[in-house]
Amino acid sequence: MKTFKQFIESTEYLSELFDKPTKYKSMSHKEMGLNREESASGRFHGYHFKHNNQSFRVGVYHHPNGHAEVDFDTGGSHDITGKHGHSSHKIFSSVHKILKDHSDKHKQLSHYRFYSDASQPSRGKLYHKLTKKMGGVTKKGEDDHEHIVPIKR
Repeated sequence: MKTFKQFIESTEYLSELFDKPTKYKSMSHKEMGLNREESASGRFHGYHFKHNNQSFRVGVYHHPNGHAEVDFDTGGSHDITGKHGHSSHKIFSSVHKILKDHSDKHKQLSHYRFYSDASQPSRGKLYHKLTKKMGGVTKKGEDDHEHIVPIKR
């Protein structure tokens, strides 16, 4: 029998991580708080979902060079995953599903980028494992880590 740590470090755990997403909805530009110019650019996309009576937002910003920057939060806070214990997989699963569906609709995208704060090493390790699992790379910086994930079609 595997210890919990061995299970977490195995690819079996990472495979199960994306198995159970929550239903989500696209956000209107008004819900996203965009001004008329931002709305007209077509570069901003937002999605939201609920889990355990808490709302989560996923933002995707398209850059002209073919990649999209991603952030997700709840109530403006990015410190969400650790507070949900073992149900955190549901949150990650939902974000993964949103990004997969988004890339299916926006074929011009080649990869996603997202960041983790270098002062949060456990989050950085998790994001690095997820990035690696999805065929991406992590660039470690002094203040933050950049995670680059190719879009596979």
